Amino acid sequence: MLRPFAIASIQAFLFAATLVAQWAYAGTCADGKEADGTSRAGGNNVCMAIQPASSGKIELKSPLLVLLHGDNGGSMVASSYPALAAKLSEEFASPAIFMLRPGYRGDNGKSDGEAGVFDDDYTKKNVEALSFALAHLRSLSPERKLVLVGHSGGAAMAALVQSHYPQLVDAAVLAGCPCDVQTWRQWRQSSAGKRDGAWPNSLSPSDFAKQVPAKSVTVAVTGDKDTNTLAKFAQEYVAALQTNGVANARFILAAGATHGGVRQSKELFDGIRFALEKIAAPN
Repeated sequence: MLRPFAIASIQAFLFAATLVAQWAYAGTCADGKEADGTSRAGGNNVCMAIQPASSGKIELKSPLLVLLHGDNGGSMVASSYPALAAKLSEEFASPAIFMLRPGYRGDNGKSDGEAGVFDDDYTKKNVEALSFALAHLRSLSPERKLVLVGHSGGAAMAALVQSHYPQLVDAAVLAGCPCDVQTWRQWRQSSAGKRDGAWPNSLSPSDFAKQVPAKSVTVAVTGDKDTNTLAKFAQEYVAALQTNGVANARFILAAGATHGGVRQSKELFDGIRFALEKIAAPN
């Protein structure tokens, strides 16, 4: 009988082999053009629009930081996220990439996938679309580890990628995460006075906490002035990870930070620094 760790090793090998097979025949986007790794990343006819940022002082083997934005009904034009990616690159001497989520249109192009005016797009199909893009980026820089940094809806997507495709993500940093999506939507209706309703199509990170491997690194940071996504949604998710054996799961409360302001908070940068230290430590 195979032991659990042996089964896990076989599963990881098969997953890696599948990725290699995908890249052997599929490096194109939905429009038939190449996924060049500079403006678009992906494969299997699914690509994400990307915008690399560089501070000019990149260390040889520093991790790749990939930034995912929040919800905005399929449009992320003239946003502050590319500037944040550049700031992350400078702060941590790492290459950084701002990635448009599936279906989103921005100044750097349009990502394949589905995103509607009313959001509700944390779907299995969109999580898979992100996995193609991240696998492509990893194949281009196999010497680098990858840290996925998400804000708001991007944080939920980052957590879902980590639970569904843990081999692609060495660490996930979640800023203002609505990690218990259905409870968050109910709270918005009943307590926050919002009228945007339930999201029946979206997956919730909290439902997949047990799928996150124990060796994972996950940091959640929420502002104590966040009235969009309460801190408890991320805090309870981190607690569930810890209960399931993820020792390097941390929750950080950002003093004075709002939902949007957490992106510039000292605590977010502290959280990223913690993640980088953990993935750099010997196993």
